[in-house]
Amino acid sequence: MSLLQRLVLVSTAALLVSCTSSWYGHRFVPAPIEVELSVEGEPTAQARALVSVRGIRRAVPKEQQPVQLEARMRIENLGESPVALEEEGLELVAADLQSFGRARVTPPPGAPIAPGDSVVYDIVFPLPAGKDLKEFDLRGLNLKWVVSFDGRRTTTGITFERFVPPRDYYGDPFYPRTHIGVGFVGHFHDD
Repeated sequence: MSLLQRLVLVSTAALLVSCTSSWYGHRFVPAPIEVELSVEGEPTAQARALVSVRGIRRAVPKEQQPVQLEARMRIENLGESPVALEEEGLELVAADLQSFGRARVTPPPGAPIAPGDSVVYDIVFPLPAGKDLKEFDLRGLNLKWVVSFDGRRTTTGITFERFVPPRDYYGDPFYPRTHIGVGFVGHFHDD
């Protein structure tokens, strides 16, 4: 196989792989964001949450899976009172304040997290039926959730911004990338 044939084959394969990604290119920051959780007047009720937006997964029609926004939350109980995430308190809204609807959470929340323990939750917000992703203003997202410390509830909200790289970002030698162009396959970074 000639060098030109190899270049065409590699370029075509790279293009096909990039076209079949199961994720949209949206990234949200900060990642992760740290949030203190407490109940006013109760020094034994202390926890922290670390939250990251993993991204927006494309629809999978064969599996009847709609477009969905995925986040991950780690709750660490730093106090002396059990803390529990309440599933019905989770809500995600876009910058235009449209809600993404009811969340699906794995593992199912509600079980108390004992002092000194932590739990990592995968949180999925499917796009509401009849909605298109283009109908949402994705410049920012706000996630609201409720935790309870021995029955005392507290609500927390955090905001993420969409990361749009500056023009010279892709010139950064520490950013892994692949260039594809006419007559040029590019170079790869292992970092």
